[in-house]
Amino acid sequence: MLTFQREQVVRVAQQRFVQQLEASLARSVPEFAALSPNDRLQCLAESLEAAGACGLRSEQALAAYALAAAYIGPGFEAASAALRAVLAGTLPEARRVHALNAWVAAAAGAPGDMTMADAALANALQRTAALGSR
Repeated sequence: MLTFQREQVVRVAQQRFVQQLEASLARSVPEFAALSPNDRLQCLAESLEAAGACGLRSEQALAAYALAAAYIGPGFEAASAALRAVLAGTLPEARRVHALNAWVAAAAGAPGDMTMADAALANALQRTAALGSR
């Protein structure tokens, strides 16, 4: 009978997640698809590390952060003090991810206009206030 250590299972699951995320972003984001496979994996590694540094842990949250980096560019959070505060804050992950997604949608729709993106971020936080602050 085969036995697996927990660390082995976690490592395999993480590798599978990265493979699925890379394939999904390559299908959905032309700029990401244009990168070499090695560059795509490097971009994902950096995005996932940055997301983890913000305290994002779920696959949904990690994917949202990676999608933001693919659409807007690595270091996208530098464009908005409000976004940086939300990502670094202590709000529940679901609220932070919802706000991130709203910010990205607005930023992608109006590149260079962070006023619109920050307004979308504030609106998303307001709409999810019922989810709590911790």
